[in-house]
Amino acid sequence: MSEKVLVETDFLFALRPSDPIHKAVLELLEDSAKGILKLYISPVSPVEASLVMKAAGLGDEDISTALRAMDGSVRKYSSPLHTELTLADVAEAAELRRKHGLTFFDSIHASVSLSRGLTYMSGDNNAREAVQQEGGRARSLSNA
Repeated sequence: MSEKVLVETDFLFALRPSDPIHKAVLELLEDSAKGILKLYISPVSPVEASLVMKAAGLGDEDISTALRAMDGSVRKYSSPLHTELTLADVAEAAELRRKHGLTFFDSIHASVSLSRGLTYMSGDNNAREAVQQEGGRARSLSNA
């Protein structure tokens, strides 16, 4: 049985060859292609990635190009799965922020992973610890 993992925005940005954890992300994609794991992309990651790029001064054309490149890079290896985002997920995210001091987007990623029983893969130590404290599974993205 394949392990089901949720990746988020740091995974998307690590698709760039210059990123320090690019090799680990490629290994995840290869494992997905082999059927070792099922890759789920957090439903809010495209929004978060867009906001980060907009804040960095990129224009809409560049953001569109970057998001399409991310999608193309992932699809070279596998067809990622996407989960819906529910009101219950966002409500639980608020609780995770209150209890664990998570950022807005990390709390939503964590909530989605917990509600779907997905292993949360992230470079963020606090978010991984929160998922584990809430009874979920989490692994570091940098040493996938």
